[in-house]
Amino acid sequence: MTTVVPIQITNEAATPDGSYVLRLTGYVYIKNGFNISITNTLTKNTTLLSVNGLGPRDIVIAPNGKTAYVISFGTSAGSYVYVVDIPYKKVTTTIPVGPFSDAAGISNNGSLLYVINGCYATGGHSTMGCTNSISIVNTMNNELISTVYANTSSFRWAYD
Repeated sequence: MTTVVPIQITNEAATPDGSYVLRLTGYVYIKNGFNISITNTLTKNTTLLSVNGLGPRDIVIAPNGKTAYVISFGTSAGSYVYVVDIPYKKVTTTIPVGPFSDAAGISNNGSLLYVINGCYATGGHSTMGCTNSISIVNTMNNELISTVYANTSSFRWAYD
């Protein structure tokens, strides 16, 4: 008999001016959702957003400090980026991206979000669903522009 042990994920990011701290809490591979807490560092008030998604992985804050992008791990069918309006403390939209998303970065001017899509380990050294791709999102209209595929299972990426 195999026992699946949930792995808790916690990730934090602060706005550039330090006025808000966002924290992700949830479990990888469990479909019952995760939480995003938004704390105002001046007042110490915290708002908790519950998201119906699979496995929070990363959080990126736009250079203007008003928008956060939360990356979910997803499935072989795809993952989502949850767009959070920080001052209004709400998820405004979700953007479908490639499967098994793991990390993200944003361009210096905040116009492009780069989401890394990887692999799902099934135990040992075996994997399934490797995409080795980067989903590129236009943050001005929150739409997926393109998905770029790499030729190898280990690649490095950079953004402007």
